[in-house]
Amino acid sequence: MKNVARSGLLATFLVAAAPPGFAGSEAPCGSLDTLRARLAGAKTAGERSTVANAFASCAAREGTPLVFPAAGPGRVRCLFAFRSGAARVFLAGDQNGWHPSSQPLEKLPGSDLHLLELEIPDGARLDYKFVVEGTEWTLDPWNPRTMPGGFGPNSELRTPGYVPPPDVDPNPGAPKGRYEELAIESRAMGGPRRAIVWVPPAPAAGTEPFPVLYLLDGLDYREFARVHTVAANLVAARKLPPILLVLVPPVDRNLEYERNEAFERFLVTELVPAVESRWKVRTDPAGRGVMGVSLGAFAALSAAARHPGVFGRCGAQSTGNAVEANFDALLADLARLPASSVRFHLDVGTFESNLHGADLLSASRRLRSVLARRQELQYREVPEGHSWGSWRARLAEAWTFFWGEAPAQGRDTRGEPHALAAPPGGASRFTGNPVSLDVKDADLAELVRSLTAGRGLSVVAPPGLSGTVTATLRDVPWDQALELALAGNGWGYVREGTVIRIVRRSDPGR
Repeated sequence: MKNVARSGLLATFLVAAAPPGFAGSEAPCGSLDTLRARLAGAKTAGERSTVANAFASCAAREGTPLVFPAAGPGRVRCLFAFRSGAARVFLAGDQNGWHPSSQPLEKLPGSDLHLLELEIPDGARLDYKFVVEGTEWTLDPWNPRTMPGGFGPNSELRTPGYVPPPDVDPNPGAPKGRYEELAIESRAMGGPRRAIVWVPPAPAAGTEPFPVLYLLDGLDYREFARVHTVAANLVAARKLPPILLVLVPPVDRNLEYERNEAFERFLVTELVPAVESRWKVRTDPAGRGVMGVSLGAFAALSAAARHPGVFGRCGAQSTGNAVEANFDALLADLARLPASSVRFHLDVGTFESNLHGADLLSASRRLRSVLARRQELQYREVPEGHSWGSWRARLAEAWTFFWGEAPAQGRDTRGEPHALAAPPGGASRFTGNPVSLDVKDADLAELVRSLTAGRGLSVVAPPGLSGTVTATLRDVPWDQALELALAGNGWGYVREGTVIRIVRRSDPGR
């Protein structure tokens, strides 16, 4: 870990344009308190209808939820609005583990408006729906943005700080691959099985064998995560060598993925040999990967752990399973893997701490603790939920970690996660490399230089930047350390690509 002390290193100070984001600090159509007051001040039913109609017109025009800054740094307020004559409307989504009745909207007296205001981290991306009278699940009619999923589309909230993944939409210049079907008569599973295989665009003669990635819940990866599009874009951009994707659909998912020896035998002793006999792919462990989401992530980890020497790459997204004893057994299996034998990618949403009663965030942190001791590990916590919108956004990072031309700058390949995640809540947006800090009355400007130096960043600081810092921090992301140092002196920062602009916390341009 890097120790940060007072340093004479200088950052580059440049003049930057005003950042994108909020135009002001007020809610676009008025806050919930404002709307309550306007309705309370209306003397007749007609006046109340006029107030409600004006708000509804604004909300439909602006799009909901209406998002505006919160009082604290790195937070936003979201005003959810729904118009209905129903007595009760609830919000269900990633923010509450999809509980159908834990977050009721307030029906404003004298109107048919139902509203709920929540505060969440800026940078978050969440799926949600409204539940009318506890039974009718419906999309947000004033939100045009949706995210597909296994139970149909959900409405999608993107906060201003959210950065959409660049590789999930088709690049017109990327050559397209093709899908082929592979049928297997499985002795392990007692009947016919199939896999759908994405073959990359035809390579030049003499090209080396492809790495191959086995995707559990593969048809969902195709439909909701657009894995073929992501792979084609990465290959065309030369961020990834040509890769073969083997999409493995389950027959009985709950049975096959919960530490099932027969399914793992099918995967390792039948499917892998069948793929390697038909396509020109790598046959070394470092050229084979397995990946899944949720229970499929558990199955991928189990296959890698219980069959050492087969899969040298493993991706687990939002890992979860039903039987606690099986999870404990998985941790023990992973701990017994030979050192540096598998490169792991783990990701999870900070809004997954209570998904139908399951704490997937804690589960991923337990996995991180075990794997970081002996394996190469890339770990990500993001302010999202249990959604294909989150999982597809992590694919490019996972695959380039597995097989990219070179390790990303700052990646620790000695068994430590190359970016430690912050605790859940507003700090979840911090993803910088960890630092330790132990200073007393340190000069703020000098500390800013130390924290940002050597990171390829330019820093724009106002002439009046001043203050002192007394702090002891242990292994926190450097960008969180920067936020804490600035906040203690009334400052904050806005990051715009490789430029960091320091502003007063009261600056509405934050």
